[in-house]
Amino acid sequence: MSANATEQPGNRKRRWGIWVVAVFVLQGSLLYWVSDPTNPETERPRSGLALVPGADAAAVEALAQEDPEALSRPNAKGLSGIWMQPGALEHELHRWTAPDISVPFPSNLITAPLEAALASNAPPRGTAFVKPAPRLTVVEVPSVQLRKTNWLQIAGGLAGRKLERTAPVVSSRNHSALLRPSRVQVMVDSDGRVFTGALIDSCGLESADRLALEIALKKLRFAPATNEMTTGDLVFHWHVNPNTVTNLTVNPLR
Repeated sequence: MSANATEQPGNRKRRWGIWVVAVFVLQGSLLYWVSDPTNPETERPRSGLALVPGADAAAVEALAQEDPEALSRPNAKGLSGIWMQPGALEHELHRWTAPDISVPFPSNLITAPLEAALASNAPPRGTAFVKPAPRLTVVEVPSVQLRKTNWLQIAGGLAGRKLERTAPVVSSRNHSALLRPSRVQVMVDSDGRVFTGALIDSCGLESADRLALEIALKKLRFAPATNEMTTGDLVFHWHVNPNTVTNLTVNPLR
């Protein structure tokens, strides 16, 4: 125990250094033994190809390259040199000239086949913006001539029914003012006879209203129809002699 205690620190460091050197030498010897070039190689299979005697050693060495893509890379001295250094192309102008074709006589005979070819090969016409023809509307223009006599207008349900018997109306009346139309509402049976009627709008002259009722109830007859009763209006428009009118506050109905 006293011997261990008296061991100096310098001797301990020297001992560790010897061990480190020994381990380093051992590792170096092992690596040298593993990488020894004198290690016999395994025998490679021999090929049936043989080089011709007298071949260039440099060419053989170039063929033995390990990179298989070396021969595929662009090389100015190989086949790729053509497109690596392209030459300038000279453009040659070419002017078309029509051949000498003699036109047959008479010369207008050639227009017929040309027109036929153009007609058969014409492109289709677009119909997207073609508008249809407008429809014609028959417009009945009223006469601008002033009426000179009284006249009867049939309205309501009897507007399209024809009259079989009419009555003459006084051609003109003498009055100091213009007369409004007299409106008589009547009911007509299926035989066309006036069943009943009433004055619903007066013209302003009693004698004219009485005449309108008398004509509507006694003197008019309509054509037969399938309906039992038809209601309509008979409008009597009165014409007044303009020489007797002194109060023109209302425009005459034309």
